[in-house]
Amino acid sequence: YQRRVHGRFVASSPIMSLTKSVESAYLAVPAQRVWEMLRDLTNLPLWRTPVQSATMEPGAVPWSVGATVNIAFKDGVHWAVRITEISDHHRTLCYEVISCEPESHVLSMVHTIRVHDVTETRHAVVELSTRFSSDATAHTIEDSKYKKLESFRSLRAALGLAPVQPAAH
Repeated sequence: YQRRVHGRFVASSPIMSLTKSVESAYLAVPAQRVWEMLRDLTNLPLWRTPVQSATMEPGAVPWSVGATVNIAFKDGVHWAVRITEISDHHRTLCYEVISCEPESHVLSMVHTIRVHDVTETRHAVVELSTRFSSDATAHTIEDSKYKKLESFRSLRAALGLAPVQPAAH
């Protein structure tokens, strides 16, 4: 079994394992308000500091499974992502990176955004997760964690919430 990595083919095992990065945050605003912002990937620049722009592929049916969103990062990286799942009932959005320029060092990345209701307060718990293919390094997983934590800080600001002090680990 061969796959392409950094422009060349390398032998690898056909058995892939997944590595997952998951972070969550409590937000003292209604879950529906948070979901309305997060379900639209073109809103990424509002709550993901590194994102410069996010635009729906021309001709795509917005916010539907199969739609492609082009994401430009401030550091010059460009992603094309495809929405693979969206549920207003479960407040879940999944998307996979289908192309990356420059080429990613990871074969596969699937991102999930979930917004849960805190039943006592009707506030939100936001969960951001990424499933990586087995070629992801420890550095990649750790970097993903800190990007998610930074996203929560940006999301709080976009929602007009005060910053919180992260818990010590």
